[in-house]
Amino acid sequence: MPAGTGTKNFTATVMNDYLSRGVTWALSGAGCSGAACGSLSNMTSSAVTYNAPASVPNPATVTLTATSVNDTSKSSTATITVTAAAAAGAAAVSVTMTDTPSAGVTLLSFEVSVTGAMLNPGSVDLLGGKGPTQIEVKQLETESALLSTATVPAGTFTSLTLTFANPELTFKNDTGAALAGCAAGAVCEIKPTGTLTSTVNFPGSGIIIMANSPTGIQVDVNPNTILSATLGVDFSLAGAVSVQQLTMKPAGELDDLDDLRGAVQNLDTMNKKFTLHTSGGDFPITTDNNTEFDFEACAANNFTCLQNNQVVEVDAKLMAGGTFLAKKIEFEDDAEDDELEGIVFKIDDATHFEMVVLDELRSVNNVSVGNPVVVTLSNPGEG
Repeated sequence: MPAGTGTKNFTATVMNDYLSRGVTWALSGAGCSGAACGSLSNMTSSAVTYNAPASVPNPATVTLTATSVNDTSKSSTATITVTAAAAAGAAAVSVTMTDTPSAGVTLLSFEVSVTGAMLNPGSVDLLGGKGPTQIEVKQLETESALLSTATVPAGTFTSLTLTFANPELTFKNDTGAALAGCAAGAVCEIKPTGTLTSTVNFPGSGIIIMANSPTGIQVDVNPNTILSATLGVDFSLAGAVSVQQLTMKPAGELDDLDDLRGAVQNLDTMNKKFTLHTSGGDFPITTDNNTEFDFEACAANNFTCLQNNQVVEVDAKLMAGGTFLAKKIEFEDDAEDDELEGIVFKIDDATHFEMVVLDELRSVNNVSVGNPVVVTLSNPGEG
């Protein structure tokens, strides 16, 4: 949300609320207090409008807390990220990442953190001050991931420097011999080492960022080149990473971000939008008359079927300026629980199979992305 001009509406619902007394609202932040955190307007016992502060706090996150009037021990929070306001002659640039499928060993999971993305010349920070962004490369074979949307001054840029950290690899060794300490035929999880920076040139004479014209950049990582024969990593090799400027379609779409799975928060029925809270961050989702809904148990099968805390899967368009327009919203569950998504690599028997975790709906104790796990079916005959 841009400093100085950004606003966002929030709502709160209290279950079993005696006399419908609702909530009180409060702002706080590790790097701000009072007006430096922003302000609240249009405040009622169930809704409020947040107004961004004049400048970005450090750190750039603000917490909005809704506390039940009837029971002050019950509260809920929303985290708001404040970004720098677009300067005159600047443009919003969104950065997405995709992946060329790997060959050779059976790659089950390849997780890495993106810690830096700098446009050259000028060392323009495309991560906008964000912390490391974790990327599951294997999932990028079929879908893109958003790294950030940043404000970039107008100009011509010739290259992009990316910095990575903490690569973790899960693979099945099909080579017939031991590889990187992994026995033949085994599934192993390793932490490869090697060069973790990449500077890649844009095609031709570079990309042109025009004032007040939002655009996008797509980063493509290629595990075939990044991974050596002994499963070390080198992101600096030619062809390991490539970049291109995204062409904006007539309706303003830059890229597709599909299979976003998370919980509905801050449902705004008046403006037909909500926040999708996922394991990878929060996505502000908007809808329009073309948004498709898949809610079998809800006869209306439209936006009115959405409820706060529902788990849904969203296929979205990344629009110019960094907003997300839902193409399709599909109901998954009434509330968040311990759910894992991954690749099944072995079926042991009628009640057990083995999989590598690629995503968690919420944090599960003793399980991380990339872990091989054994799953036991409690009722294998159901389904």
